[in-house]
Amino acid sequence: MQNKKGQITIFIVFLLLGLLIGAIMLLVGGLVTSKINEALDINISLGQVNLAEENAKTFGKFNEMFITSADWWGMSLIFGMVLGLFLSSYFVRGRFPKWGIILDIFIILFVFITSLYISSSYQILLDSLASAGITYLEDNVAKTSMFILNLPVFVVIIGVVMMILFHGSIPRRTEERIQQGGFLQGV
Repeated sequence: MQNKKGQITIFIVFLLLGLLIGAIMLLVGGLVTSKINEALDINISLGQVNLAEENAKTFGKFNEMFITSADWWGMSLIFGMVLGLFLSSYFVRGRFPKWGIILDIFIILFVFITSLYISSSYQILLDSLASAGITYLEDNVAKTSMFILNLPVFVVIIGVVMMILFHGSIPRRTEERIQQGGFLQGV
């Protein structure tokens, strides 16, 4: 670990990519389950079984679960990634040189610019889906969409907190707690 020159702050790029992929998966999953549920929700009798009633008991429950839980899944994804970044920066603190703070600033600047593109792309996606009459992301994944739309602000805050955890000695290590000299030493 002595000769390793990498920075832990670069992992924030994985937050951006994971967040974008997770939001797209929530969108595709929600649209697919909704369209399948609409296709199966036909009031016809197949023998002695009504298709609409059986769909409401089986696939309709799955669709309801997916639609009502989508925002929770998105926020869990965001919270888990941010918590993982904070924990990784906390556990490797003090192992890299202090001049790395300059590299961290450039990494956060790069991630900020990338997050601007992701946020504007997501806004274009929301607008184009809304013009097509699909408001799934605004209605069912509202908090996750809010996070992605305000991603440049959140990325800078997360990056600065990671820098403080990464380069600061919070809490102090045992070798930093040892007092040198003084007349009350040993008390």
